[in-house]
Amino acid sequence: MKAIFSDRWAAGALLLSLALFAALEMAATDAQDEEWARLSDCLSEPDRFAGRAVLLPSVRILGEGWVESDRLRVRVVGLPASRPGEYAHVLGRFEKEGHVTARRVDVVPGLRTLRLLMYGISAAVVLVLAFLALRRFRWSLHEGLFEARGRG
Repeated sequence: MKAIFSDRWAAGALLLSLALFAALEMAATDAQDEEWARLSDCLSEPDRFAGRAVLLPSVRILGEGWVESDRLRVRVVGLPASRPGEYAHVLGRFEKEGHVTARRVDVVPGLRTLRLLMYGISAAVVLVLAFLALRRFRWSLHEGLFEARGRG
């Protein structure tokens, strides 16, 4: 266990962490696909997906019950009165006729601003971590990929 946290195995530990994170993300995506049907699948095969639960995250409200998700437009029955251009999360049931009956709708005011703020904070964290990594290691392609400072 001590070797994983040493400077010698830092690149391996980083790759192992990234691989485990990717595996976790894939498992979460598979679990979500089993629980909720995708809108594109529902619209392409309405008979097969009739009655299945569908989750529409971050859909743009177009007005009069219509929403747009991933460039697909669908009518949502039970959508509360909202201004066109607002964003909402819709959980509902897909109907054979090609529309979604909403069970829960959460209108999110200012979702675009919140996303920009989240992306900005994430980019700042990545830059700080990259700066700390550059200060921690000497980068030399002639002597190997990297070497910890202060070690001889």
